[in-house]
Amino acid sequence: MTGGLAAVLLAIVLLSRSHLYVMPRRPRDAKSREESPELSQRMDFALRGRREEEVRQCLQQAWARRLRLNVATFSPLIDQAAQRGDLQSAEEWFAKAKLFGAKRDEVELNAVVHAAVVQGNLSAAESWFNRAREYRVQADAVTLTCLVHACGQAGDAERAKHWYRAAPALGIEPNV
Repeated sequence: MTGGLAAVLLAIVLLSRSHLYVMPRRPRDAKSREESPELSQRMDFALRGRREEEVRQCLQQAWARRLRLNVATFSPLIDQAAQRGDLQSAEEWFAKAKLFGAKRDEVELNAVVHAAVVQGNLSAAESWFNRAREYRVQADAVTLTCLVHACGQAGDAERAKHWYRAAPALGIEPNV
């Protein structure tokens, strides 16, 4: 088995597992999604139908074909996981977006923070808020609102006040 084929097979195996694995970088000769219209159409239908397993299969094929995907592919997956309160899946999709070269922004960050809120996990919500800079994403008023909401759910009014007061220093203008 050649080294390139082994790397692709390893990538496919790892794609089906936890986001904790570090995948090899996409090759510079990666193709855009538009260069594979049938796979693109299948993925769009799977995304609209919220068929996560079919999306995973499409992503495996996209990886094997060295396709670049944009954030529009991953944003609905992160959001769907957030609505279910499935923080692990939201984190997984957020991580996979980077692997495929998709630029993540505050919309995806907010969805992951929201997943933590729905799950009632204040520490995870705070952790994602604090890691925003690490991902080169600017937290915004929506992120802050999610975080304050998580504090409220946890019954921690003092922590909610802390985050609200810290907002201007973090470059966020509270919307309340």
